Amino acid sequence: MAGDAEDDDFFDGATQTFPADQTTIPNSQGKVAEFVDGVEGEGSEAEEGTLRYKRQELLGKGGNGVVVSVYDKKMHRSVALKLSKLSDSGMQAHIEFLRGDQLRFLREARVTGQLTHPNIMPVYDIGTDVDDNVFFTMKRVEGRSLRQLLRSGEAGSLVERLLVFRQVCNAMAFAHSQGVLHRDLKPANVMVGEFGEVLVVDWGLCKVIDAPEESFDHWDAPPNTGDSQLTQVGQVAGTPAFMAPEQAAGEIDQLDFRTDIYSLGALLYSLLTDKSPFAGKPDAIIEAVRQGQLVPPSDRVPDVPKEMNAIVMKAMALKKEDRYPTVSELSADVQAFIEGRTVSALTYSPLQRLSKWAERNRSVVRPVGFISIFALVLVISGGLIHLGSVGEARDAAVQEARRALDAERLARVEALQGRAAVGTAEALYGRPGTALEQLREVQARMIALETDTARADIGLALLKRTSSLPHIHMSFEGGPRLGVFTADDSSFFVQVAQELVHVEFYTGRELGRWPLLMKSAVLGPIEGGAPWALRGTERGVEGVHPISGKRRQWLAPQGACPVSRPAVNDRWISLGCGGHGLVVWPWGEPTNGTLYPTSDEKMKAKEMSEDGRRVLVERPMMFRSVLDTNHAVLDEGRVVWEDRTRALDFALSPDGQWIFKKTANGFEVTHIDTMTVHAMETKLVGRVFWSADSKQVVVVFQEGSLTYYDVSRAEVRVSRDIRISVKRSLHATFPGSKLHRWVHIDGKKLNLFETRPPGRPLQDLNLQDSSVAAGKAAQSASGDLVAIGTDGGRIFVLDRATGVTLWDLSASDRPVRGLSFLPSERQLVSGHWDGKARVWNLETGAVDRVFEPTKPTPGQDDAKVTMVNVLDSERVLLSGGDGHLGIWSLTTGELVDDLTGTIQYAWDSDWNGKTNRLVVSDRMGSESGLLAAVFDLTSGTLLKEVPNPPQKKLVAFGIAMAPDGQRFMVTTSGRASMVYDKDGELLAQLETQTPPSMELGWSADGALVAVSDYSGQYQVWTTHNWEAVASVDLADLVVDCLFSPDRREILGVNWSGQLYDLDLTGAPARWGTQRRSTDLEVDERELSLQAWRRAATNYDWPAALKFLERAIQEGHEASGLTLARYRMAGGDRAGALAALSKGPDSDTMTAIWRSALTAQAP
Repeated sequence: MAGDAEDDDFFDGATQTFPADQTTIPNSQGKVAEFVDGVEGEGSEAEEGTLRYKRQELLGKGGNGVVVSVYDKKMHRSVALKLSKLSDSGMQAHIEFLRGDQLRFLREARVTGQLTHPNIMPVYDIGTDVDDNVFFTMKRVEGRSLRQLLRSGEAGSLVERLLVFRQVCNAMAFAHSQGVLHRDLKPANVMVGEFGEVLVVDWGLCKVIDAPEESFDHWDAPPNTGDSQLTQVGQVAGTPAFMAPEQAAGEIDQLDFRTDIYSLGALLYSLLTDKSPFAGKPDAIIEAVRQGQLVPPSDRVPDVPKEMNAIVMKAMALKKEDRYPTVSELSADVQAFIEGRTVSALTYSPLQRLSKWAERNRSVVRPVGFISIFALVLVISGGLIHLGSVGEARDAAVQEARRALDAERLARVEALQGRAAVGTAEALYGRPGTALEQLREVQARMIALETDTARADIGLALLKRTSSLPHIHMSFEGGPRLGVFTADDSSFFVQVAQELVHVEFYTGRELGRWPLLMKSAVLGPIEGGAPWALRGTERGVEGVHPISGKRRQWLAPQGACPVSRPAVNDRWISLGCGGHGLVVWPWGEPTNGTLYPTSDEKMKAKEMSEDGRRVLVERPMMFRSVLDTNHAVLDEGRVVWEDRTRALDFALSPDGQWIFKKTANGFEVTHIDTMTVHAMETKLVGRVFWSADSKQVVVVFQEGSLTYYDVSRAEVRVSRDIRISVKRSLHATFPGSKLHRWVHIDGKKLNLFETRPPGRPLQDLNLQDSSVAAGKAAQSASGDLVAIGTDGGRIFVLDRATGVTLWDLSASDRPVRGLSFLPSERQLVSGHWDGKARVWNLETGAVDRVFEPTKPTPGQDDAKVTMVNVLDSERVLLSGGDGHLGIWSLTTGELVDDLTGTIQYAWDSDWNGKTNRLVVSDRMGSESGLLAAVFDLTSGTLLKEVPNPPQKKLVAFGIAMAPDGQRFMVTTSGRASMVYDKDGELLAQLETQTPPSMELGWSADGALVAVSDYSGQYQVWTTHNWEAVASVDLADLVVDCLFSPDRREILGVNWSGQLYDLDLTGAPARWGTQRRSTDLEVDERELSLQAWRRAATNYDWPAALKFLERAIQEGHEASGLTLARYRMAGGDRAGALAALSKGPDSDTMTAIWRSALTAQAP
């Protein structure tokens, strides 16, 4: 058992001091002296002065080793150096260091070395000295542990202790984000420096979540040596009084972040009481921990605040699900206590909440408020004291209570808005898994408070745009293990307990379940609807088919074979037969095994190439008189590559040409035949997968991301990075054959996600040449159609849902500068720089009417229509470069109302039917002195000239009215966009990141506005307080920001003709479907509909069509137009026309689609 068996005497322990020696090596030439790794001391065999480190004093001992102070003669500083298990015979005694110890020790050094955080002890160096002892060095902290501070009574006040605790929480929250558990948190492992720095130390028992448990038994000494196998399932590792119940029970597979949260609760217990949570002998403590026999801290020290007592009891709950789910939430409750706010661990009555609020705001609560609250207490408690003004006091108390509750609600809403902002920042720049969890929780709490969820919705939308979110969360009674995908990646098999479960990827639908007739099976090739289950035996390899029950034996040629796990691919099986060699069988020839003799006693086959020639093996070796292991690649039994760096993780490419090796600071990829090595410095590597053609390797990083690397002899370069929105480490993950569908094992859950590049456009018209670039966009009243006009005179009419191009119209090669749909959506009006406005019939693709409202601009050859705006089915507003501004009849083609004279060059306009007001922006505002004008179309009069701000000569661009007609907004050439009321009075100025601001749009409910700038981005603002809440990059100059008419969904169109959709509606169901494997009542049709919508959201049109058609077969009613959309998106024009033939001719959109697809016939 590692760690200290801490009881009430857990503060005892002295620090032994050795004489310090501050000797340095002078170097008069200013050069850095050359040193050899090692530690100087009495009896050293190395030449005096050549070893880098000089021993000074012993700093401490622990279950995982000893720490000494040494002087680093190369860097001229004192550092702490950790050795493993120093014997009692003195500093120079032999350190017994078997392979199992070395692996644990190296794991601590490497994992800690990659946890770069201000509250985690940094590791400087790792090496072996001349006596073959492994060590690593780290920062030396001048200070004391919490254990020593508590023992001496110098831990400070309650608040000081809690502030230290929160820094420990910061360290653990970061470690958890990297998928690392500490497993031995206690006062002795928290150092407090002389200047207040707080460091979590001693990560010797750390565990990488979901990483396979290293089994060190075959490297360790016999049992009588007393060696402790720290990570073996069923054994207990940690400090009894501070370990969680599942840790005390030896349930290694049940450990997760909540295990450390329990230990944090135990640490907090000690800070509150100066006592250990449990007392007694280790075995008794372990039993008490398992049974949850915890004495509340307030029972041992009555002065412990009830909030802190509740926090501790929640953190140290017997069941994991009753604890805080994350360290951040535990830390937030402690901070809430410090600030005098309510904590989540306690339930408060309204009166208690009111009291908390009053105490926190005592400086602003009026004296009458206290009198009123007191009176309210009297009334509520039924007090019968007669006061002459009891009625007034009661009324005042009720009002004050309401104000207090309203203030508290407002404070809670503001706090949630802040958390949403933090979650959004995490979504964009930090940890997507943490962001997803936080934003979903904030969204739920906002819904409960009946407040606008916009901030959380935006964060979730940006998260989806910048990372891959799991689309299915499946729960199982037993813990699932790694599995395999089918050849087409449409489904996968996973082992759950002693069963094999077949799951459809997109829906999470269980397709089959069969008993596994063998334990610890390796899944082999899929035949007859399921993969074979394989295991090694004393005669070779045994296989059983889960469905048919058929058995097959691959027999070793030499007969007997020590049991080990086989390596398998679709064509070959290999097995290490210790003492005999390596056996390789063709899959279909069980009796035709080839033995490649070797003398390795415990060689194991790990992976093999697809042609069966090359096999990656693990084998024992002697390293500096110590039993060690190394990995090698055998080609038909001959060693063609081997590693002697004692690395632990490798992967052989399918073609057998490349070997991947995880290193302390990243990874290496080696071409075996040429020995070309590519070294990459990266984050903490979890797992690695090769593509089928061996040209790409996908590295799964512990912190929650995937990176695709292209591999060639010349270089290894990043192809793309994908961040994954899962909270836990991605180590337990397996992909489909195409490496874009993944299953992530999270304890008893499965997360299913895809890694198609996030942020892909809905459509890409590929308008790269400036002469044909997009210049204007518009959408129809229903939002079903989008039109894009180009500088080359072309007009694309697209389906908003799928991006399918229905019409490619052109009547001029001059730029299109105005587009507007008629309310019927059957017609579209376009304005061109040839002086003409055209009315297009979208059922025929022909021009129904032409307007020529303008004359050539002075000094220019051509007349220009600069803007069109359809007001209703009868009228259209047209403007020209010559200053014309008029309303024309769509029926007669005549000028109805001439508004010319106020605006010199109309650039944009908007009309609101509720107020019948028209606003127009002036492109020549720097000369005219106007930004815009407001017209009343009821009277046909000018209501307001909106002037340029004082001392400004701005040019106005976009203009748009709020849906209720009470405000409008103008974008300008300056840094600010202007917000006015309906009468033209300035309300607000919004700062643009990269001026000028260009296009803008309001959401249908008026709560949001989007403004584009010159950087290729648009910003989203909330309109109730004019706060910028998001910035969205469209990778090119933004042409338009089109909000859906009925929801908070933005379609951004850029200069290159790319359409990017951002859905801000925030429906919780969009962020992943929860499924349990035990669900008996499953609506198959609903599963198909969910999969259809999910596939459509990912622009996976073949999958969307598949599940839509399945849902129709299962009873879902869908229109022919809906079916046609997805058939056409998948390239099936004939199928789309067939679907449209079933729709009514009177339906506008059906008629437009039918005409457009018919016109596209070859």
